[in-house]
Amino acid sequence: MKARNMAGALALALVGLSGAATAAEPYLGLGMTRLSDADDTAWRLHGGVRLNQHFAIEGAYHSYDSDGSAMSVFGIEGDIFSVAVRYDFIDGPFTPYAKLGVARASFDATHFGTPNNVHISESETGAMAEIGARYAFNDSVALRGGYEWFDTGDGDGGLNLAVEFSF
Repeated sequence: MKARNMAGALALALVGLSGAATAAEPYLGLGMTRLSDADDTAWRLHGGVRLNQHFAIEGAYHSYDSDGSAMSVFGIEGDIFSVAVRYDFIDGPFTPYAKLGVARASFDATHFGTPNNVHISESETGAMAEIGARYAFNDSVALRGGYEWFDTGDGDGGLNLAVEFSF
């Protein structure tokens, strides 16, 4: 009897999970973020799964490389990985959203003009947040923009813009 009840509960759980899996909508986006402290534009790749009309789980990768300039004595390159939960306030073509999660940032910097060009490497983990809006041109393509902030190091944020594809 106990085995039968467990088998029935397992079957119901699998049916529930299969329904949730078919309702989930995967998406992938490519864009850029203008980081204010680094004075650089980071390329960004994000993707996730829209669980229902309001919630999604999303991962993102940012990569930037600043070689320094006549005005700067630092060359900085880095990567930021993040995982977050996104909340869409309404379900429609124009959708404001907020995102909250955790980010891992790794930076390599070179200080030019010093003897032997001093090299610094650092990695930190902290919170991340994003607010913005998404406009869906159709069921497959959307344009998304907002402001994102990373609590890594001294904290940094910037404006972002991306094209997003839903499958």
